[in-house]
Amino acid sequence: MIDRNGIVISDNIKYPMLTDLSKESYINKILKYKSSGYFVSDINGIKSFISFTAPDYLGWRYLYIVPYGDITREVTMMKKTTVTIGFCILIFGLTISYILSRKIVNKVDNLLLQLKRLTSEKKDSIYKLRQEYVRNIILGEEKDEPANIQERFDTYGVKIDVRNKIKIILFRIDNYREFTKKYNNKDRNLFKFAIMNNINETFSKDFFRIQSVDMY
Repeated sequence: MIDRNGIVISDNIKYPMLTDLSKESYINKILKYKSSGYFVSDINGIKSFISFTAPDYLGWRYLYIVPYGDITREVTMMKKTTVTIGFCILIFGLTISYILSRKIVNKVDNLLLQLKRLTSEKKDSIYKLRQEYVRNIILGEEKDEPANIQERFDTYGVKIDVRNKIKIILFRIDNYREFTKKYNNKDRNLFKFAIMNNINETFSKDFFRIQSVDMY
């Protein structure tokens, strides 16, 4: 605290009571103010932040002096703390997003696999039904009206039109008994499927509507 002449009227750590500070430039600057205020000035080579009150009826006023570096240090620390917290929140958010996205991707992958498996099972089921139905028609075990047969053909994907003439071509595997001994059921089915597929491709080039059937 100083009076209107710049004399210290209360003890503090740096200046004892009755110390004359009127020769200090920053004190002269304060004494010119008739109201409260603040400014930044060098005090003994140290950049300082100086704030002061308006003089009371005795002309006394309070001064608050703090090194400017202390203020900026606190601001810098707050900035660093804010940046650190923001960075941690960002990392946490990205981690959570990654975990959630992986879970979603895994669920989608599982659904796609299930869909693919169901589609494959459906195709396999339709293939078996088509083979069985056409085989029974050829063997005479399935008897129905042509319109009903055509409807079943359309359902199973059989390209034959029962309203037209139908020709049957029989292909036989020689030495079938030895063939069954040499290959297991899975390999035999693959071999016969390859033969039927080759027949379909060959005759389809001549614009025939064909349907190959495994009779065994």
